[in-house]
Amino acid sequence: MSYTDTERETGHATIGSDEETVARPREIAPALSGAPPRRALADGLGRRWEGRVRRVLSGKTRGMTLIEIMVVIAIIGIFATAISYGVFTYLQKARVDACRAQLRKIGNVLTIYAAEHDFPSSLDVLTDRSSGFAPLRDRDLIDPWQTPIQYNYPSSRSGELFDLCSAGPDRQPGTEDDVCLDD
Repeated sequence: MSYTDTERETGHATIGSDEETVARPREIAPALSGAPPRRALADGLGRRWEGRVRRVLSGKTRGMTLIEIMVVIAIIGIFATAISYGVFTYLQKARVDACRAQLRKIGNVLTIYAAEHDFPSSLDVLTDRSSGFAPLRDRDLIDPWQTPIQYNYPSSRSGELFDLCSAGPDRQPGTEDDVCLDD
């Protein structure tokens, strides 16, 4: 039995004479005509989606449109901005914490040195290997922002023996973001 193009499109087949038309489901008519059977996924989706599903299942899909690519790039940019802001804030806090730990270490060394001697006029005494008391290295006197640690004896603040401060993230001494030992 052979089918005409109209019969294949409509899903109706003529059996016998022209007056006898038997309605066949759309899935049976193409199968009888030798066309490949439809996939189960395409059934029931409607005409609008049938072609798209068929192209996807057959591997003949088009690529992404320019708008879709731009939307994906925008979403990636938003995520990258949010993540980098969080990481930057975390790194700044970590540098401040590391600076406070470094200042405590230098303060402890100064206190130990002052127990045997008097407080030094500069921190260079704590790194001088020739004096026999050199628990610090030169790099220990540089803060995480690569500026020298500031030391004043006697203290310019009330209640403190000495001042030990870092210039902080802006690298300018005497500003609001300075990190000091007593903070």
